[in-house]
Amino acid sequence: MWNLKTSPTISALLSFFVLATFSLTESLYAQQSTPEARNMGASKDTTAVPMIKLRKKFFKPLKFTYGDSKPKDVLGLFSFDSSFKNVMAIHPPALREAKRCYPYFMVNSAAWTAFLVLSIKNLIDTIKDARTLSRGELAMSGGINDLVLPIVAGSAGIISANLGYVHIKKGVKIFNERQVKAAGILSSAKNSGNFRNDNNRASSNIGIKLGINSANINQDTKSNGGLILGGFFLHKFNNFFSIQPEVLFSMKGYQSRENDFAVDLNYLEIPLLAKISIPTHSNFQPSFWIGPAYGIKLGGHAEFDGGEYPIEYLSFKSTEWGLALGFGGNIGNSPFTFSIMSTSGLTSIRENSDTKNRVFSLMFGVTF
Repeated sequence: MWNLKTSPTISALLSFFVLATFSLTESLYAQQSTPEARNMGASKDTTAVPMIKLRKKFFKPLKFTYGDSKPKDVLGLFSFDSSFKNVMAIHPPALREAKRCYPYFMVNSAAWTAFLVLSIKNLIDTIKDARTLSRGELAMSGGINDLVLPIVAGSAGIISANLGYVHIKKGVKIFNERQVKAAGILSSAKNSGNFRNDNNRASSNIGIKLGINSANINQDTKSNGGLILGGFFLHKFNNFFSIQPEVLFSMKGYQSRENDFAVDLNYLEIPLLAKISIPTHSNFQPSFWIGPAYGIKLGGHAEFDGGEYPIEYLSFKSTEWGLALGFGGNIGNSPFTFSIMSTSGLTSIRENSDTKNRVFSLMFGVTF
């Protein structure tokens, strides 16, 4: 049931969550030299082969070095900086690949502009609500758009920027490979064992996800629809096993069969998932996971007898435990992922009752 009423304050907090995710992405998205450049650095024969290395620091513009040069900006105001463009032009296929980032950075600029405008609007609405409440009046501003639009805009900005970085990194990889081939040392480097298969090594990534819930309880009631969104940290031990803690904002609830009673509940949910991946020879690598999920009730409301009432009237508990089971994988050879997850409550959500949440989620995400 998509009838959630939210205050601009909640929307502002979720907008802050988007900014926090962006900050975390900036701090962890360290783009160093490509694996080829790092591996070739171990060979004494490569000293005369200048390579491009990408560097990304916290809230700093993307920079590059070419050989022993000082770091320079990759991006200018509307396109590549002339220094980066001139170096990449040595190998035109590399420059063509890197230029594929342009549409993504255009989307990024538009998305963050929209996010800024929407966030300012929500801040103004929050101030107006505070003044209304101070006069003892009921503040009813806010709606689902106040919640969704800033999140969509901020998420689009984060995703588009990182997809743009992917094309730049691919272009640099092509450039470095051609530099090595031009020097005639690629085969000798392979024979010397400098090139290694790192696919089975431990690695860590972060990501964000967004999707929809179909929520209900373990009684004869109808399902509620709602949003689910948040971030995750993935630590891969090898090709088969990894752990993935998540922090999610999840909308749950239920309604009566006669449509005369409905409950909307909002939770901060923290699953701790153990993932088993099945290596394949295709671009799709399926994964299965299981783990506990701890839920913290953030609020909600109930509707009955033609009115809307605070959720505290129904004696809902402040926390819950659940068991999460899921299946998912990557979408082709891309950073995008999908997941299908079922979360079954293990503890009651109401005092003196055996009421437990049941949630089915379909989510799409991106890994950085």
